[in-house]
Amino acid sequence: MVDWRRNKVQQLLVRGYSQWDVVEELQIDQSTVSRDVQYLRHQARIISNEVGALICKRFSSKGSGKGREM
Repeated sequence: MVDWRRNKVQQLLVRGYSQWDVVEELQIDQSTVSRDVQYLRHQARIISNEVGALICKRFSSKGSGKGREM
């Protein structure tokens, strides 16, 4: 149930809904939406850091990369 709600919150926010619009649409408390947004931001940071680390690892394992185009 929590995963479904968080996914729905994310979908609505991506579509341009404000947090208050999400509250009204899903009929849930504003503090719940706020916590879900905080959780989603945290997850996005984790994913971003992991992708960045993978990119750095990939390019560092290829050598210095001088003279190469991306």
